[in-house]
Amino acid sequence: MKRQIVGICLVRDEDRFLDRVLRNALPFCDRMIVADHNSSDRTPEVVVGLAENDPRITYHRIESPSESHEMVSPYAGTPTWIFAVDGDEIYDPWRLRVLREKILGGDLDRYWHVLGNVLHCDQLEGDRAWGYLARPSRSMTKLYNFGLIERWEGPCSERLHGGDLRFHDGYHSNLCLALDRDSSFEDSSFRCLHTVFLPRSSRQPESQLHRPNIAEKLAYPRWRRGWYWLAEKFGRYPESRGKFENYRRGPRVEKEVSDFFSN
Repeated sequence: MKRQIVGICLVRDEDRFLDRVLRNALPFCDRMIVADHNSSDRTPEVVVGLAENDPRITYHRIESPSESHEMVSPYAGTPTWIFAVDGDEIYDPWRLRVLREKILGGDLDRYWHVLGNVLHCDQLEGDRAWGYLARPSRSMTKLYNFGLIERWEGPCSERLHGGDLRFHDGYHSNLCLALDRDSSFEDSSFRCLHTVFLPRSSRQPESQLHRPNIAEKLAYPRWRRGWYWLAEKFGRYPESRGKFENYRRGPRVEKEVSDFFSN
């Protein structure tokens, strides 16, 4: 079996940036699996419209985020890299082409995980973006070499989170290529605009600035989930504390980002 790259995109109400997210990631991938956790905005239309013209895309409606991990766990032990993309992650497609050549050529076979350079955006206008760099903020890129593991079984809260992860002898989770440490944002072969501080859905209320992610929601105690459900009925929406703490470190910077939006 030859090397391949499989994308897994877990989404829920992501119609604002999703078309660009998928178009930019597709040249990097041999296959793109989209797992839609009960979106109620135009997310299904966006994905299905792209899938009609690109057989690499498969669309799946799921009831639980944990199902997204079940879609990639069978690749354990095969020469497959799993690229997990969120609906607010816009990658530089030109740099991804360079990275793809390195992966398929075997240059990164010794690594388990690649951490890319990221600009966590709070403003995006034309070919300019503003936000906070990883590093000192945290990189959230998710690119894993499944050829180094025997298995990665659930239960997992979502794809690539938790569960039972077993490596082949001689390999471990610390085998990481940290481009966010070794490369600048301008020079990196793996860089992302993370629109984490911008609305992701046409249905997202203007009053909600930082939407909680799946891990945060699952960590809520039952009483808190009930309180938030009731609060949303009255137009009060929960904010993400983790995003603010992890992705808003260091100085706010401005970057030229035209390559992310060129065709």
